[in-house]
Amino acid sequence: MAFDYRKECREFFMPKNRLSIVTVPSMNYIAVRVQDDPNQKDGS
Repeated sequence: MAFDYRKECREFFMPKNRLSIVTVPSMNYIAVRVQDDPNQKDGS
């Protein structure tokens, strides 16, 4: 099941009516880089 950051970490995504400093904890993430165009028929 996917982790919904907007639901679990609302204090980071829901803006307040005033400025404030927010300390964001370290989180793991994954990034995928692709070179080919996925919209092409053969993928290249």
